[in-house]
Amino acid sequence: MKMIKRFVTYYKPYKKVLIADLIFAALASLCALAFPVLVHFMTSSAISEEGIAAALFDKMIAVFLFLMADVREAV
Repeated sequence: MKMIKRFVTYYKPYKKVLIADLIFAALASLCALAFPVLVHFMTSSAISEEGIAAALFDKMIAVFLFLMADVREAV
């Protein structure tokens, strides 16, 4: 416990920065987790027993092309 109190005294002047850093790290983690969940939802609802739903499949292609264009601009 003594070491924790000593550690906290060093961070006391930077409390706002530490809190902001933790909040943005949590948001980044949520964004990283949201993408696979979104892809799973889109693929499971687009592909069913009857086949691929055309409207949702078109949206999936549009999202893919948008992401590829964004990646291409970053390079």
